[in-house]
Amino acid sequence: MVNDSKKCWLAITGICFASAVQPINFSLVTIGVPAIQKEFSASILELQWMLNIFGIVISIFLVTMGRLADTFGRKRLFLTGILGAGCSSLMSGFASSPAWIIAAQGIMGLAGSILLPVSQALISHAFPDKERGRAIGIWASMMGTALCAGPIVGGSLISLWGWRSIFFINIPLLLLALPLILRYAKESKSVIHRGELDLAGLIVLAVAIGSLVVGIVQGPDWGWDSPRILLLLGIFILSTISLIFIERKARFPIIHPEFFLKPTFLFASLGNFCMMFYVWPFLFLMPLYLQNVRNDTPFQAGLIMLFAMTPVALFSSSVGKFYGKVGPRAPIILGFLSFLVSIVLQFFFEATSSLLLTSAGCLFFGIGTVLIWGPSTTAAISALPKDLAAVASGGFSTVQEIGGTVGLTIIGTLFRIGHPQFMVGFRYGLWALAPILAIGLLAALPLSKHKTK
Repeated sequence: MVNDSKKCWLAITGICFASAVQPINFSLVTIGVPAIQKEFSASILELQWMLNIFGIVISIFLVTMGRLADTFGRKRLFLTGILGAGCSSLMSGFASSPAWIIAAQGIMGLAGSILLPVSQALISHAFPDKERGRAIGIWASMMGTALCAGPIVGGSLISLWGWRSIFFINIPLLLLALPLILRYAKESKSVIHRGELDLAGLIVLAVAIGSLVVGIVQGPDWGWDSPRILLLLGIFILSTISLIFIERKARFPIIHPEFFLKPTFLFASLGNFCMMFYVWPFLFLMPLYLQNVRNDTPFQAGLIMLFAMTPVALFSSSVGKFYGKVGPRAPIILGFLSFLVSIVLQFFFEATSSLLLTSAGCLFFGIGTVLIWGPSTTAAISALPKDLAAVASGGFSTVQEIGGTVGLTIIGTLFRIGHPQFMVGFRYGLWALAPILAIGLLAALPLSKHKTK
């Protein structure tokens, strides 16, 4: 017989395996994009959509899937997310065109919008208060490790067996997770939020994000002054205004406008938005630069990308302690300064750039990420009462994913404008990123400079 404590830890093992598919898939796709481009002669636009569609879908459904889990059962919906992730991985691995991969990544975005919030809810429900913090810490560590492992695992798989193998690697993780969750995870529902879905907010948010992304991505091809682009941007403006009014009246809104009246939540969210605005384009363009310009192998590119990923795994705990002593302002400012150093170094990137220069550009990116991510998240959630922590986390995560999606949309489009001269388009993107990071740095200034209590 397995006692209750062992059941909980077996359950979290399965939850972690399944949840890790989402970050590892994202990092694997970014390192695999050059190989996919070569096999299908894919355009930069098609490559951009492979990541954009993931961001659009997860941004729209993140909070709603948490509410559906509260209503119909968290374990049941989590298993549905596992099924969706498995179908997406198989579709991508057997894809015969870029369109199939784009569709599959849309399904992965939907699966991710389930796995991310519901995994935390399952863990919180399974463990008593005294062990819950440790369990969630293990989950967070697993997610960070999966993200960090992506480049080197992906580079190795592509070098050995080709790009399709990066999608098939998800299947063993899901197969390991499935029996553990079926047998040991406890089913649970909410007695408060059952049946409460903000359908109007969901639809309008989808229209707002979709119209903005499509308008920016297709602008260079359709013409910035074409009726279709102007119509899409007009729809974005009207739907955004409508969303504010709808969310103010909704009983359980996707995004709570009143949260942003709290200065700490507002400025921490803005800083996190600006961080993700840089993170997604970096992870998209850097593997292309390393493999298409420097002519590194996928494995070599993965090794270099480790400099961007490992600070998140190695220093998250230290940054958390630093935050506890000095508050959010100092680490976030240092993080954006590190980002700016990374961008300056990237301006000097060429086909013959040294390993030292490229690694340094990646390293400062990684340091900036770890200095901003944890402190901005903690500051935002801590700005609200504890009984609103889950709702605040959902809204904050939605803003975070929108930041990554919009950043990739804008920077990727600027890159395409400068393409086929790779470095011209690359530098267009860097020039646009600099003011965004400056905004993030300024957003940190009103945050507390005092240690937390």
